[in-house]
Amino acid sequence: MEKERVAIFIPHGGVPSKRGFAPAIVANEQAQRLKSVSPILICNHENGGKIFQQVGNLPCHHIELSQAYIRIFRKITKLDPWPLHARLAKLLHRVSPNLLHVHQLEFPVNDFLECYGGEIPIVLHAHVTTQLPKAGLANAYLAVSDFVKNRLIQKGFPSERVHVVRNGVDVSAFIPLSASNKSILKAHLGVPDNAKILIFFGRKQEVKGFDIFLRVAEKVLQTCPNYWVLAIGAEPEDARKESSYSLCANLRTTLKLTKRYWDLSSMPHEALISYLQISDIALLPSRAEPQGMAMLEAMASGCLVISSNVGGISESIETGRTGFLLDELSDIDGIVKKILDLFDSEKICSTIIDSAREKVERNFSWEASTTSLESVYSRILEGISKVKV
Repeated sequence: MEKERVAIFIPHGGVPSKRGFAPAIVANEQAQRLKSVSPILICNHENGGKIFQQVGNLPCHHIELSQAYIRIFRKITKLDPWPLHARLAKLLHRVSPNLLHVHQLEFPVNDFLECYGGEIPIVLHAHVTTQLPKAGLANAYLAVSDFVKNRLIQKGFPSERVHVVRNGVDVSAFIPLSASNKSILKAHLGVPDNAKILIFFGRKQEVKGFDIFLRVAEKVLQTCPNYWVLAIGAEPEDARKESSYSLCANLRTTLKLTKRYWDLSSMPHEALISYLQISDIALLPSRAEPQGMAMLEAMASGCLVISSNVGGISESIETGRTGFLLDELSDIDGIVKKILDLFDSEKICSTIIDSAREKVERNFSWEASTTSLESVYSRILEGISKVKV
């Protein structure tokens, strides 16, 4: 029996993601594991290369937007005469899916259906809740956490259509290392074997708490010559407009002089994993977080995670059991003391790290995530079949 076809659309990211764009990562990781349906990936042509290619074992179509089009019709005139949803509608007539899954809450359902000229069940994936939905009601909305689900319902989305499908981690790739292998990897990366390492990874912006991290890092590095700090991630253009930008720029310059602060740009998961595996503590003091994929990746890799008590983070981190949550980000000295205490408490850290890894394996693997997704697909497709009968 032929499987139903599901078109999975990522409007603002390429697959595979080269910049760590969460919706693109989620879409690809889930799609590669789908068994009950036949997935077709459709994404932005940001990686270059062919318009059509295989990603893993799956077909992937790229929708191309030239830089001239973006500059003239998106940024200057705001006219956008050939919008993404219209381009998508044209492409779908070629691939003929039975269901459309869009990784964007604000996808214009009504405008798309008008361009498509037919009916198709639509699932919208809410990675954030800050965007307002456009006109039109989808068949289902996917929330990456209970926190996001509750926010969507509060905003007026029909509760019976909102389902939780948590993001996951590749627990076969993000794995902790033995002490001996950790020493070997440290030597390969040029880090002393006795170094205690504090890491941050993610966008270098206020929303991710990068300014908090740098202020903490400054004090940590002043404490002991064996302490090292890693900061990994992209710095978006709009970071320059933030009130803390000058402070961050000055701190980064000063910290680099210690030779024990490495400021690295965003990198593919394959490279990031190595830096997580040599790190002891991940400080991820986000000011807002729908779920927190970075926290899960660090927990899976054997880092002790210190994060903030906001959004959906508390659904994966329980203070004292699987990590630590901060209620007050302005208490820099308090955060520094917590880190220094944990650096000196290997037995406590080991217990928490083991519990954190177990929780990720149990609740946040991509296999568990994909099973939840397939359940939503099945309900929608079975409902459509019954209507047709």
